[in-house]
Amino acid sequence: MVDGYAKHEESGFVITLNDIYGATVEIVYDRLSQMIGDYIWAFRNINDIPQSADLLHLMEELKNEKLEKEAENFDPYKIVFYKMTNSEFIKELGFDKIKEAPKLEHHLFPFYERILEFISEYEPKFIKIKDKNEKLFRNIFLFYANNNQ
Repeated sequence: MVDGYAKHEESGFVITLNDIYGATVEIVYDRLSQMIGDYIWAFRNINDIPQSADLLHLMEELKNEKLEKEAENFDPYKIVFYKMTNSEFIKELGFDKIKEAPKLEHHLFPFYERILEFISEYEPKFIKIKDKNEKLFRNIFLFYANNNQ
């Protein structure tokens, strides 16, 4: 990813990301949490991709699993998203200790030299805005395939 921004809108919390191949996607968190009254529970921006052990771990798993072909062709400028299981971020914030809390999800959206991370109660919607190369854009669905088994 080379460009992106996030903002609150009437429709929810919207993240827009663009890659160098001309693909643009909107990631929309559009359901308010009954417990906290917001679309997301937490957010962080990691400035340097190697700092994220979670993402590096995911990449290593991807190489060893059924999506090996896509992992070999990994391009850091393509749109690829991840959903973490057993998230350290959720544990760091203590959300795993809140008895009344719903099941939370940890989503990672790497772009350029950053990783945007979100904690929410549900998977966001992905809306393809523009895509000059359909083959590259299919990698967005690695978000679901890698950890929804």
